[in-house]
Amino acid sequence: MNYGIDSNILIKFVLFKDLYMKKVFSNLWTVLVCGAATLISFASCESSINEDYDLTKDIDMTINLLQGLEAPAGNVSKVSITDLLGMEIADTDLVATDGNGDLSIQYGDTGEFKIDEIDFGTWERKTFDPINVTFPLSRINLSGIPQSGISLSYSELTGKQFSASTSTDFEAELPEEVTDVRYVDFHTELTLKFSTTGGKVYMKSGMKIEFPEYISIQNYYQHPEFTVENDNTIVLLQDVPTPAELTFFLNRVNLPEGAVIDRKIDMDIELNIEGDVFIYTDELADLSNDIDIIVSANDFILKPTTASLRIDAVFEPEDIELQTPQLPDFLTGEDTCLDLLCAPSLYLTVNNWTKFEFGLQAQITAHQSSLSPSVSLGTDPQILIKSESDNKYLISSEKQDVDADVVNIVRPSLKDMFKEIPERISIDDMKLNFTDDYFDFNLGVGYLIQYDYMLKLPLTFGDALNIQYTFDVDTYNLNLEAGITDANLNFELVNSIPMTFDLEVEALDYENNPVEWLKFDLDAKIASGTQDAPVTSPVSLNFKSERNLIKFAGLRFRFKGTAPSAEHLGVSLNQNQGIELKSLKLSLPEGITINPDIL
Repeated sequence: MNYGIDSNILIKFVLFKDLYMKKVFSNLWTVLVCGAATLISFASCESSINEDYDLTKDIDMTINLLQGLEAPAGNVSKVSITDLLGMEIADTDLVATDGNGDLSIQYGDTGEFKIDEIDFGTWERKTFDPINVTFPLSRINLSGIPQSGISLSYSELTGKQFSASTSTDFEAELPEEVTDVRYVDFHTELTLKFSTTGGKVYMKSGMKIEFPEYISIQNYYQHPEFTVENDNTIVLLQDVPTPAELTFFLNRVNLPEGAVIDRKIDMDIELNIEGDVFIYTDELADLSNDIDIIVSANDFILKPTTASLRIDAVFEPEDIELQTPQLPDFLTGEDTCLDLLCAPSLYLTVNNWTKFEFGLQAQITAHQSSLSPSVSLGTDPQILIKSESDNKYLISSEKQDVDADVVNIVRPSLKDMFKEIPERISIDDMKLNFTDDYFDFNLGVGYLIQYDYMLKLPLTFGDALNIQYTFDVDTYNLNLEAGITDANLNFELVNSIPMTFDLEVEALDYENNPVEWLKFDLDAKIASGTQDAPVTSPVSLNFKSERNLIKFAGLRFRFKGTAPSAEHLGVSLNQNQGIELKSLKLSLPEGITINPDIL
């Protein structure tokens, strides 16, 4: 990027450019000739003649003017640190500014890691043992009872309510990582069938079919014949004649205490029926025979869908690699040593929208050209990834003020890892340890946990700093002709950058190649400064030409940044810092040699 010299400089320099030069020097020559004529005339009045002059011979008309001339040449507008170092803040995500304008290197990435699925598989086909209850018509003297319009109930005949029960074994092997189960969810259709050995029997409204309290069922199809009370009890809403089927869904089993032993579920599920049944006498051909009432269930397969589990397992996600992006030129030059004195910060956000939480352990390694320093995370303190939340962490070398939702983890050794910018950063040896609690899992489904992270390295430097940057200035074809072989440019350089600079200069031609016949003698040691306390250093630049002119299209300044002064160590680079050239003065130690033959 090129930056032009202030127009005031050009006004001064234009005196020495091509046609304007000739005009100036022609006028000077006229003045000098006139002056000489006046002197000759004055001398004639005195009748004083120098016999040594021979006007018939060639006379050297070359004149030297303005020897020792010093002229002000103006100022150069301030060049900001971002321009000086070739950083376009708006066009990169690498170099960023904070609210104060302080510069830092920032880069990061997003990704995800997988928590392996937990699968109970499909449990074996089950059913309930059939129930057989006798309606004892044969034991009752029914003579004299009308054969039509009369109902006879089981309770009237026996003196007690109709009651029956059955059960089924419930056994299942658990995955090795599961230590306990609080509940298991299913979506299993279950049908109870009511039939008889002869004739029609009615199940009276109000009859209850009750599962254990730890069983949850649902009237999924919204059958009008019954409702479900207390999540575990079917209650008939109307009289239901046989044959009949009641279809509902088994939703959840809340495992009672002791149901899990040695990673195995072992329990019985009981089914109890309480209520009454009855017949209509006119619907039976023979009232002298007993009727068997049979209750059975269809075969059903238990396929667990979700479960509340306690896990004793360590999941190990794949390592994370963060490649360092292309750095600005000033950070990658030969023999560059950044010697960052910054307080590096690693911002880590884990988006855990699952229903479980876990502890995270990891190793952060900065892979450099020769060393690979690392720091461990997850112990003292533990990094706890909470469920259904964005978990925000700031890992820093020193304590920082953070928002209430950010956990600051201090690792002083982090500072030593980034004295130079690493080639890459790895987050490896990750371990996810589930806390000793129950968490809801979708069985047979793996989980993806999203994360994003960003490394921030404030640009503050120590006493081993060594960086270089080349900065070209367009001089708009500076042309000091007419016999000028020696010129000085003196100025003051005001530095608000916390770096000490050595300065080298070379002239460039129209194609940005060095002008070999034009040499510079530079006396410059630019002291470090700050935005609040800039430091002024004098600079003297001497042009010496091996030809009879000084002519070039641009200047190349090579800044060699080294350690700032002691009081400026650790001061961050800021986008408002920069370098300003003031009080430029052009001088011609040997003046201007004019040959009238060229005018």
